[in-house]
Amino acid sequence: MSFFASVGLGTRGALAIATALSLLSILFRTTVKESLDGWNRPFEAVVGYLVSRAWTYITAGFVETNPILLLFCLGGLLLAGRYFERVWGTRELAKFIFLVNTLSTVLSTVTVFFEFVASQQNEDLLYKTYIGGMLGLLSAFLVGFKQAIPEHSLNLMGSAVSIRVKNLPSIAFVSFLVLLIFRVVHVDAFMVFYGITVSWIYIRFFKYHDGIRGDRSESFSFGSFFPASTHRIIVPISNSTFNLLVSLNLLPKLAPVTLPQSSQDVSAEPHLRSYSPKPLPGSDAAEAERRRALALKSLDMRLKEGSGLAVPTGGAVVAGGSPGLSRDASRPATPARFGAVEASPVAGGKESGSDE
Repeated sequence: MSFFASVGLGTRGALAIATALSLLSILFRTTVKESLDGWNRPFEAVVGYLVSRAWTYITAGFVETNPILLLFCLGGLLLAGRYFERVWGTRELAKFIFLVNTLSTVLSTVTVFFEFVASQQNEDLLYKTYIGGMLGLLSAFLVGFKQAIPEHSLNLMGSAVSIRVKNLPSIAFVSFLVLLIFRVVHVDAFMVFYGITVSWIYIRFFKYHDGIRGDRSESFSFGSFFPASTHRIIVPISNSTFNLLVSLNLLPKLAPVTLPQSSQDVSAEPHLRSYSPKPLPGSDAAEAERRRALALKSLDMRLKEGSGLAVPTGGAVVAGGSPGLSRDASRPATPARFGAVEASPVAGGKESGSDE
């Protein structure tokens, strides 16, 4: 009971909409006779009714007419929605669901139309191919998990199979690509492809993270969706494509944080830090530098808590004549994982040290 009580309003609303539209679609399919106008499936998008049924591009992403797949998708929406609503907030979750569902449906419709043109005008693609389903939204949530908790693992069959969360979108993409090639699925594959693509573009370039627009981390780059052995080919192509889209003003020009070079820069406000249009070389070195910078900031804050503090070369902060500051004596100035930081004793309450 406590689990369902913790489900936010946005997730509940999405579950209610998906359940209602799916059940109504199942009811229409079983009671209304199929005809050329397709009114037995009024909530799914059809290429031939692109203009007359514009609402279907909003509703189609919530419709699942297979009862077993419907239960699976509702369960996935419950778990993913509950998590991301707590992390992103209700408004951001609602925006994410709307964008993914609408754009995935529109792009899938365009793809089916090109299939119609390439197939020498097979009218079944125009009037009998129904576009929709919740698999696009679920695949988009996999991209969200890749960005939020990439190093977590999903254990299957009693921990016999362990899959890193960061690999789940790639596995879903490849799986549906194989199913599409063997014609096991059709529209569902397009919804998955575009769900992954739309969600990655939105989170990578447009969504705000702690006040910063986009996520330019190496672990969430386009190349991270591919094996490391292919990066020599994929990365130059993706960089060239990105630069082209930026020049056409289709994507914003973003960049990672340029790390500060002194403890004064470390304590500066985040919005005053400079940015560079290209990623820093050597992601491991950049991460180590970032951690060292955070350690220096922590050291500065502790030194400002009171006067008479000293930082001996041994690395421990001790109280220098102030009994009220003895609580800091047991705290290490800089954790070992941030690298070695040496500082000379502080005189007159001012810090002096070297920034390696």
